[in-house]
Amino acid sequence: MDDAKRLLAAANKAGITGECSGCGERNWIPIGYVVGLLLDGAPKAENLHRTLGVACGKCGLIRLHSAQILDQYMDPRDH
Repeated sequence: MDDAKRLLAAANKAGITGECSGCGERNWIPIGYVVGLLLDGAPKAENLHRTLGVACGKCGLIRLHSAQILDQYMDPRDH
């Protein structure tokens, strides 16, 4: 199972839901891959923070969830 699928499973296990702040819809679609956020001022080895990207199925607003937090919900058998 690739990293994005593992993170999506962890997000579902964490119970991530909620209305889109753009349109109020509750239809979130995974972007399909892990998004790396460049952290300004972080040491070079730690300058990318892994995130799971999801988009609103109605208006396209993108929301990111920290992989560092979602990792706690991952099934150890998926590693």
